[in-house]
Amino acid sequence: MANGSFAAIFPHEVTGYIFSLLSQKDRIQCIHVCHLWRQGVIYWCDQAWRTTQLRLFDIDSMIAWLADVSPIIHCLHIDSTLDPSFDAADIQEAVHGDTDIEDSMRNQQHIPAAKEIPTHLSKLLSIPFDQLKSIRYDTNGVNAEILQCLIQLAGSKVRTLNIQAIYQFMSKKPLCVAWILDQCPQLETFIDSESVCEFVVKDKTSLIPCRLENLDLARQRFDSKEIMFLLTKCPCLRRLRLSCWFTISMSPIIMLEKCPRLESLEWCHLRYGSPSFYRPEWWRRRQVTYALDDEQQLSSTPSTGLRQLVMDNVYDTDQYACINTIINRHHATLTRISITLYMDVMRSRESINPIPMNLERLDYHFHQGAQEEIESFIRPLVEHCHHLKSLSIRTDFRYADPNEVVLPRWFFVAMATLHALQHLAIEVDNDADDMVHFLEAAADCSIPLASLYYHGDWMTLPCIDAIGKINTLRSLALSTHEKTLDTFDVSILTGLQQLPHLESLAFKHHENGFFQSPEAFDCLYQFPCLKQLFISIQDGFNVDGIRHLADRQPPLEEIVLLDLTGDCSEELESYGLEEALDYAREKIANVQGGRVCPECDHHTRKYDM
Repeated sequence: MANGSFAAIFPHEVTGYIFSLLSQKDRIQCIHVCHLWRQGVIYWCDQAWRTTQLRLFDIDSMIAWLADVSPIIHCLHIDSTLDPSFDAADIQEAVHGDTDIEDSMRNQQHIPAAKEIPTHLSKLLSIPFDQLKSIRYDTNGVNAEILQCLIQLAGSKVRTLNIQAIYQFMSKKPLCVAWILDQCPQLETFIDSESVCEFVVKDKTSLIPCRLENLDLARQRFDSKEIMFLLTKCPCLRRLRLSCWFTISMSPIIMLEKCPRLESLEWCHLRYGSPSFYRPEWWRRRQVTYALDDEQQLSSTPSTGLRQLVMDNVYDTDQYACINTIINRHHATLTRISITLYMDVMRSRESINPIPMNLERLDYHFHQGAQEEIESFIRPLVEHCHHLKSLSIRTDFRYADPNEVVLPRWFFVAMATLHALQHLAIEVDNDADDMVHFLEAAADCSIPLASLYYHGDWMTLPCIDAIGKINTLRSLALSTHEKTLDTFDVSILTGLQQLPHLESLAFKHHENGFFQSPEAFDCLYQFPCLKQLFISIQDGFNVDGIRHLADRQPPLEEIVLLDLTGDCSEELESYGLEEALDYAREKIANVQGGRVCPECDHHTRKYDM
């Protein structure tokens, strides 16, 4: 069994059962992949050993045994991040200058606890990882020396290196990217996510070309000379993603000219993103909802041109002006266009001509008052790109605007001709009758819609009836504008119960009182395939209904219930919501939520509302 072929011979079901009978030592000798984690607690499911992964909690006591099996380890994942109780939102606040939070973290002794971690991780340097192909390193920054030594020790065969670092509390600097590329001559994918530090390259003397194809860098800011040096050093680059908090002082057109083999360009400004607007909602990330092909992975067959253009939070007028230029130059190969616009960047640009006829995914997120974008950018693409599989059109409702954007009827008529459409997200004001027209056409024409996120006046029986006829739906999310009159009742839920494959259901709306009744949760209990539930309301929940839903068999896999009547400025009387959620945690693997303050970004961004 120690030859590593065991897991490849038997079906997963058989493998999972046999692994459950083996000791931990025998398990790792039967598989190829080992994930090493710092000491901690992870809750295992019954089928944990169907995968080729192992998490070790106590490296100190198992170091000798680990050395014995190290020759068959292909993947190493070291997690030495801060305590899991350490709020990620607090980390980001401290990163960007909130000294009160940083001092609080120090007072809670999170940093001294983290400093103890290198003591046992350093023992990994004595182990011969002869077959190591992939390293993922999650750290708070104090382990940079260990990472450097590990790369020197095992980097010659590594093809994937993923560094997720947090340096804000330390004076440590990230490793020089050029040095890493020289140490790892077989490296094909390199991800280095540190959005606080600035430098990328210390040593610009190394001109040895590398075989890197996938480069993903995050920094506080980028130096154009450093980026140009890296692009020169990476002639085989096929995917480039740059994320930073300040201006990227380079034109994306120049990058494309410098990298003729580039298939995917992702350009992200972190500083101008709204936590609630620009990030994908929770249901777009969960395993049982729809999954587009992993667009971070490169296809086995190289493309002859740019396939994916992602411009996230464009706020510079020059960058805005070049979007259509890039689309026109690469119209023959583009399959994905994802654009989010920050406020007030509009100015004239050339029209889209010719149309990218092979487009499969279009995401266009823009601010209120940009009605002309609907006509000039979205219309030609929606009306002529008949291979679209995923379409997301959204605006920002955080700010009132007298010139609110409205989706015209032609948009819904055009969508009815998209016979390959699988994933649709609409968060723009619209006429509910137009949406019903599309939904009815989708059912009649057998459009294979698997996921729908619809923001609009859906609380009408014609709309619910039309949604209920789309039998291909696996994920459904419905939200209302605050000005929409809430008429939520049991007939809405019973109308959705007939969807035969619905696994994920989400509601975001305002005060109505419906979920204060046990009947609402009894309806949810009866959804035949439901696995995930998300409800965000400015209202309360029926706690007995929550307990009843928690007893459902088979149990839900995930539930998020947010009561947005919290107020951080005052202590509110509890009505038993937390106790009901605690009860649900005994029955459901992942339970989140509670009574939170809707005005407090610290709360809302946890749930990507």
